[in-house]
Amino acid sequence: MKLNSKPELSPKWWSAEKPAEIKGTELEKALQNVERALSDEKKKGDADSIDGCLSALETVGDAVEKTISKECDPKKHKDAIAVLKKFDDIIKAETKRLAEVQSNLSDEDSEDEEANENKLFDKDYVCKMMQLMRSTGRELNFCFGLNTKTPAESQLLLCRKSKPEKLLRALKKTGEFNNRLLTYGTALPDSEDGQTLVFRLADSASEPPQILKLGREFLRSDKNLRFRKLKLVLPGGQTVEDMEADDENTETAAGQSGNAQSQDDLTQELTTAKKLVTAWEETLKKVSDQIEKLREALQAQADPTLQNLSEGLGNVMNQFPDLDLSRLVNAAQANDRAAYNQTAAQSAKEVRDVHEMLAKGPLLSTIDQNPFLKTNVHTWVKAVLQRISDVLATAA
Repeated sequence: MKLNSKPELSPKWWSAEKPAEIKGTELEKALQNVERALSDEKKKGDADSIDGCLSALETVGDAVEKTISKECDPKKHKDAIAVLKKFDDIIKAETKRLAEVQSNLSDEDSEDEEANENKLFDKDYVCKMMQLMRSTGRELNFCFGLNTKTPAESQLLLCRKSKPEKLLRALKKTGEFNNRLLTYGTALPDSEDGQTLVFRLADSASEPPQILKLGREFLRSDKNLRFRKLKLVLPGGQTVEDMEADDENTETAAGQSGNAQSQDDLTQELTTAKKLVTAWEETLKKVSDQIEKLREALQAQADPTLQNLSEGLGNVMNQFPDLDLSRLVNAAQANDRAAYNQTAAQSAKEVRDVHEMLAKGPLLSTIDQNPFLKTNVHTWVKAVLQRISDVLATAA
């Protein structure tokens, strides 16, 4: 490392400049985090993103000190140590800049949010925001808290100005929803379907269990909410759709008995079954693609043990349970209600068994624990199987 090198808050800089014998893993991770935080602050410029930057900068400072004390030889790495110590000035300068940005933040939004916080919880205001989205296609910030016992009493907050994270804090203050049942981000109408509300989840947001099913019940509890089903865009870009068929004209009111469909018309069931098959096929492809990328990362390592592990991963897909949902499609195409219901019940049991095996077994969870490449095969498979199970439970 050249003595006149100027450090950068970038993992790419560190990877290119560090001496070959220094691993510097902790500093690399710290620089990755601060790079993301600074990018987020540049885009949002709010108090939360600034706090994230300040915290990330502090972590970089700690990582620099550890790298110098634990990985650098005072004589051999004299120049490298001198360069790393220059991070102090960079961190101080960036911290000063962020403090100035923070102090110059306008108080206008904060005053508006404080004055309107009660209005955010008003059902008429929520309906008004829904109408605004429907009529203009405008994207709004949202936070959604699920009531699993009474979905109609779930709480949706929508706002043009308040950041999703601030809506989250407002909803947490009520004490009615735990973290597992909260999510947030931006909301907008589906451009291809005026009946579907799209939730783009924030990077730090989680996907509550059964959100599509419970969200559907919440939206349909009041026609003034304008939408009838949800679509999720998860962090990373994956899209998850409500696979429940929707026929507004034949849907019965809650509490009424009877089936609005004719006994020999399984058109809706056929559509739903095809979506289930597609969802599972896409899941298998996603898992296969991630495993293949992990295998490539392992093969690039010099350790023979890791290369053997890479070869072993090539058999993972062969160990997946055989889940054939195409039988459900065949039963719906036959237009035989009794046969379809029987097949749906059998498929529901198979899905539950597969969910139990893959959710609690080590096959996928071990993959996600690897330190070489970030994967999410375990959480993704669990979530998809849970959605399929929810749909089949209703059908059966």
